[in-house]
Formats: sequence, structure tokens, C-alpha cells
Amino acid sequence: MFEAAIVGTYLHGLAGDEISQYKKPVLPTDIIDQIGFVLAELIENEDSINFKK
Repeated sequence: MFEAAIVGTYLHGLAGDEISQYKKPVLPTDIIDQIGFVLAELIENEDSINFKK
């Protein structure tokens, strides 16, 4: 469960970073809407991800 919390926090931060590049102010619903796109991008590029334990 700890790993899920880490991934969730990472996705939340990455979604916030992405959306804030073209929208201000950023609302919580904007981050929620962006998480799916960020997750799809990570899955598409999973070979370039290096998570260390």
C-alpha cells in the first residue's frame, strides 16, 4: 500500500506540473482531469521510467 501512495503522490504532482504550464489558476478538478493523460503518457513511455526501491 505504501508504493500505491508514492505513485499516487507522484501522479498528482506530475499532473499539476503539466496542467499549470497552460492554465492558471489550477483547480483541483483540473488535476483530476489531467491524471488520466499523465498516466497514459507514463504507460506509453514505461521503458524510460527508472523507479528505484
